[in-house]
Amino acid sequence: MRSLGGVEFCQRHPLFFIGAALWIGIFLSSNLTPLPFLLFLIPFLGFPRALLAYLLIAASFCCFSLRISSPPSGLHSGFVECEVIDRCLEQKGGRSMWKLTLFIHSFRDHEGNCIARGMRVTVLAPTPCPVQGGWVYKIPARIYSGERISLFPNWSEPIKKVRSTFSFVEWRLGVKREVERKLASLFKESDVRFLAGAMTLGLYKTPLLRDSLHRLGLGHLLAISGFHFGCMVALLLFFTRRFSVKMQFVLSLLCIIFYFLLVGSSASILRSFCASLLLLVSRVIYRRPTGLNSLGLGLIVVLLYDPAMALQTGFHLSFLATTVLLLYSPAVQRGLRALFARRSLEEVSSFSWIDQLFTGLFNRLIPIFSIVLPVWVVVALYQLAFFQECSLLGLLYNLFLPLILSLAIPFVVLSLFSIPFLSKLCAFIASIPLKAGLYLINGAPEVGTVEIAPLPLPFVYLSFILIIVGGIFLYQEERDGWKACL
Repeated sequence: MRSLGGVEFCQRHPLFFIGAALWIGIFLSSNLTPLPFLLFLIPFLGFPRALLAYLLIAASFCCFSLRISSPPSGLHSGFVECEVIDRCLEQKGGRSMWKLTLFIHSFRDHEGNCIARGMRVTVLAPTPCPVQGGWVYKIPARIYSGERISLFPNWSEPIKKVRSTFSFVEWRLGVKREVERKLASLFKESDVRFLAGAMTLGLYKTPLLRDSLHRLGLGHLLAISGFHFGCMVALLLFFTRRFSVKMQFVLSLLCIIFYFLLVGSSASILRSFCASLLLLVSRVIYRRPTGLNSLGLGLIVVLLYDPAMALQTGFHLSFLATTVLLLYSPAVQRGLRALFARRSLEEVSSFSWIDQLFTGLFNRLIPIFSIVLPVWVVVALYQLAFFQECSLLGLLYNLFLPLILSLAIPFVVLSLFSIPFLSKLCAFIASIPLKAGLYLINGAPEVGTVEIAPLPLPFVYLSFILIIVGGIFLYQEERDGWKACL
């Protein structure tokens, strides 16, 4: 294991470097201004790879300019032509509301001028839901553009169907309803059922559960990401371990595609799906992917699929957290181990049983702490920068609570696809870590949060760039990078 220089790092992990350049380019040039720093790709990547990077960046810029147009500041009235990307039923203010994710094809004012296009927005709609997936609608609405862009549809006015589209929205909604009924029969306690559904398929994101987890800095447990795909891939490979590699690939591929279609196509889900797919392909061709190249592939795919995701909070948190984990985790682990003298087996055997217990526990906690610490630092910095607050308990609870709750995910999944007796047995086993997690969440002390004044955005962006560049120069070659990329 040795540290890599900047140029050597980029040559060994070109997909990561190209993906990062693509992200930074789109993020900083939403108005398509020239980016002189792109000229520096050639000495880092060499001419062939740099040419590929230029082509990808040009394609994304072209897609960005053709598809995306942000409205000018202020409040605008008109008609929005939009497609329903996803919908789910949520409790809001003591009543049921539909949460809709819409893709804006165009927003035109009353004079016919195009104000905005190519953006994703989330809105609330009354029950019964006035729109369905698989259709493009023309809806009277207002759009407000300020620090954030908000859409306010007028559901009381007539809504016109423009055209039909190919969509999995209604199929996904139907399957999730069946899963909800299955979970209701397996988990009688509502809190346990809500947590089980939220952690496996993103169901039951009730305000109480969401607020409790966000207060502890554990909101990422409700977002389907690499954590969940990693559990699925490990479970599939375990049950198909006696099959041939090609049969494992086919069965696992079909299962993760089904899971991907079921949970949706957000930035973190699409990135995790790409990493899972790369892992399965690598097993067939007997090659080992690196976590950074898997992350870079996810960046490239997501930004070519929808360049507007480069501006979304979920996208930033997902990729920043994974990048910092891959770059800094080995260095943090080496630093923690260097602080404490190594003990031989003979020395440990001479300790009292309490000292032996704490010594073993501490050695097991170092790898976990080396993963949690860098991720928590960058997420806390992001929360302070854009939300002006972060949880004080986040670091402590992220050390053990995700591990406890992850023990329940395989058994929740097995309970949904097993025969009745095994379903109840798996549900009973899954309820043990879920109840333990809920006990820790509900019994958390009222420590509060850190709050600061808004930070200048150039300072924030410069901080993240310095963190990534510093991680590149601290980075050492990976051993099992594919595990971290999920």
